[in-house]
Amino acid sequence: MQSESPTICGYADAVSVEAGQTIGFHISSAFPKYSIEIYRSGRLAVLMARIENVEGSWHDIPDQAFATGCCWPVSYQLEIPTSWSSGAYRARLCAGEAPDFHQHDIFFAVRSKQPGSTSSILLQLCTNTYAAYNNWGGHSLYAYNSLGNLRAHCVSFDRPGLGYHGGCLFETWELPFIQWAEANDITLEYGTNYDLHAFPELLNHYKLVLSVGHDEYWSASMRNHAEAHVERGGNIAFFSGNTIYWQIRFENSGRILRCHKDSVDEDPVYLSGDHQFLTTRWSDPRLQRPENLLTGVSWESGGYHRSHGMYMTEDGAYTLTRADHWVFEGTGLRDGDRFGGEYTIVGYEADGCEYTFAPDGRPYPTTRDGTSAEFVILAQAPAARFSGHKGTATMGICERRGTVFTASTTDWAHGLAGDPIVQRITRNIITRLSAAKS
Repeated sequence: MQSESPTICGYADAVSVEAGQTIGFHISSAFPKYSIEIYRSGRLAVLMARIENVEGSWHDIPDQAFATGCCWPVSYQLEIPTSWSSGAYRARLCAGEAPDFHQHDIFFAVRSKQPGSTSSILLQLCTNTYAAYNNWGGHSLYAYNSLGNLRAHCVSFDRPGLGYHGGCLFETWELPFIQWAEANDITLEYGTNYDLHAFPELLNHYKLVLSVGHDEYWSASMRNHAEAHVERGGNIAFFSGNTIYWQIRFENSGRILRCHKDSVDEDPVYLSGDHQFLTTRWSDPRLQRPENLLTGVSWESGGYHRSHGMYMTEDGAYTLTRADHWVFEGTGLRDGDRFGGEYTIVGYEADGCEYTFAPDGRPYPTTRDGTSAEFVILAQAPAARFSGHKGTATMGICERRGTVFTASTTDWAHGLAGDPIVQRITRNIITRLSAAKS
């Protein structure tokens, strides 16, 4: 756990910028001079720029930096060249010389200046979850990695560590997906959770929106904009798990994320009686908006798999229930076959829905939890939220005006490293949904 500043660290003043715009880096350095290397993350880390001999200044950490930000001045402003392609970027701060060499990474994304001009696919990065688990400055939204075992109700983007510190990291889930896509000539354009919140017009340029990994924290506006995209005939593929589990609110123009979770009576909007923006589980009856209505699944009916002591002896494989569905075209699989176990694609968190078996022996949603009757259960695996709980990881799809697919597991992208079945399924989904009429 990090409770004091290292010799050099910093943060960006935006989670994403459009190519041609300027981003500011706020940096505290014990060194009088340092350099900044800008990399685009992908199949290879490509060095885009190097800035030498930046003047260093040391800045103290405010007591509430985790919640209200560090408030450091801008140390360097970078105008993003219009020639830079949309992507996930890393600003690497480098100071000192071996053996006293220090570095620190700052995450940011670059949006396309002309959205949809190079791809019909938008990958929205899980920056809210990065912030929620980031415990730089002593606290996150979680007790387990917070000082004194005391979690925060608000966390700031204006502090170091986003995407590279704490319990949710860009390199764990999204980077492997990006590397596979680039290796297979699948071009993506990029945005972030906040872009989905603040720029709904962005979705008009894409046929397919992707969520990868651990996409746990969504605002009401994010949800509204995603659902409107599907109503217009747009598609979403959730190659993610524990997806849309907590409602959050953005404050301070998106630089603060608020989520009270189970302490809902401490949320400032609680006493108002208007609970539509209460920062609690989306499945909370007071919201009347379970995530199942969009994704078809919820962590409430899923749980852990090969983590937190749940199903630790399982191999992390899915068992097919609908091998005749187009999602499995070209895989050669049959009902009852298992896949993905070698790479443990089911884990660490997985989502599910309530279901029952029909006379044909296949599972169908009960719809009691908000899952649509049109949701097709494609594959299943055991999961549990706690000892004695029985959940089911549930891969599925709902095809209406737009199509929503869910892999229902955080670790799906791990299978892209070498599992031909996972690779084929992923390609089937991306190819069909990025080409579908929207």
